[in-house]
Amino acid sequence: MARLKKAADPLHRRSQLMRQLLRFREMLPGSFICRQIRCGRPRCRCAQKGQGHPAYQITVRIEGQTQTYMIPARWVSYIRQRVGFHKQFEQRVEEILKINLKRWLAQKQKEPSSGVSPV
Repeated sequence: MARLKKAADPLHRRSQLMRQLLRFREMLPGSFICRQIRCGRPRCRCAQKGQGHPAYQITVRIEGQTQTYMIPARWVSYIRQRVGFHKQFEQRVEEILKINLKRWLAQKQKEPSSGVSPV
């Protein structure tokens, strides 16, 4: 019974989420894609059959500028995972913000309007 109570407690859930954020310290922003490119060799299968070679890229914004970086095949799983960490991080932060907003709204309804904001 105590476990069910803990799981339903928003403060407990928020604490869980905050601890989970530490797992994402190696996250990377941006978009990870795989493109099919042609190498330019006339006898290659990509020139004859139209099937390109896989080329992996990550696109990020740095100081307002979009930058694209080629990713070597040996780094694909590492980069894909780190970009995925960023998405998971954002989802958990969003959940924390929802919990905080619900708590604040509940607190606001309990208190009479005094015009003074808590510090």
